[in-house]
Amino acid sequence: MHLTFDQRPQAMKVLSSQLAPKGLLIITLRHGPNDDQRQFHAVNFDELEQQAGNLMLPTQLRATSSDHLERSNVRWETAVFQAHN
Repeated sequence: MHLTFDQRPQAMKVLSSQLAPKGLLIITLRHGPNDDQRQFHAVNFDELEQQAGNLMLPTQLRATSSDHLERSNVRWETAVFQAHN
C-alpha cells in the first residue's frame, strides 16, 4: 500500500533475497480508503501472490481480518509466503 505498482516487483525481489532457507515472508495488506496525509496505493492479493510465485515463494497462508480500530470501511489481509530449502 506504500509502494506504487511499478515499485512492488523490485521490493518483493529484495525482500525474498533476505529470507533464510524455509524463511517466511509475511505481508499485511490494508484495504479501504485513506483518511490521513499518507499516500496509499490500492493493493491486490492476486498481484502479490503472482510476484511471490515468480520468485518461487509459494503461498502458505491467506487470512482476512477486520480493522482493530473498528473502522467499518477498512479491512486487513495477511499473506504468508515461504522460501524453499
